[in-house]
Amino acid sequence: MLIPVGALLHRSWLYANPLQNALHMLPVYLLGMLASRYASEVLALCQRYGHALLLLTGILIAIELSLDRGGHIMSDAFSFEHGVVDWNYLHKAVLSVWLLGFMYQVNGTLQRWEGFYAFLSRVADLSFGIFFLHIYLNLFILPRLIDFPELNWPGYLLVTPLYFLVAYGITEVAKRVTGRYSRRLIGC
Repeated sequence: MLIPVGALLHRSWLYANPLQNALHMLPVYLLGMLASRYASEVLALCQRYGHALLLLTGILIAIELSLDRGGHIMSDAFSFEHGVVDWNYLHKAVLSVWLLGFMYQVNGTLQRWEGFYAFLSRVADLSFGIFFLHIYLNLFILPRLIDFPELNWPGYLLVTPLYFLVAYGITEVAKRVTGRYSRRLIGC
């Protein structure tokens, strides 16, 4: 599988190399395509190995935190000056597979909580836009509000929901502003 290649390639320094970033993200994009194409097989895998996937996610996060890495690695292609493996990349790949299975399992329960289910459905509809626009949060907004290198892991846990809500809000506004062109401009 190509996921280890993406974990070794890293994101380009300050997102300056679009080709490197595209190659870094390609394995996860392909994973999403495979999960969509072979949904029943992936869901069966999640049901059978869901606990192991969650445990593996926890182990990968623990490794990342023990190495004092808060977030992904930025470097030149295959440069290891900031670390060899992007543990953040790996834990997010495994967690995304687990989340697919989890969401499938709790779908019936969530539908009973109409407001929360509606919110999750809207997040799913906007997910690519959130992913597409979150880079601008990283580059232009959050550095002015939060000193990320100074955050410790509890800080990241507190900032993550805020970060998500801001990314969601920006995507919602961008979709409304761009109207019928939103799919072309922000991908949702």
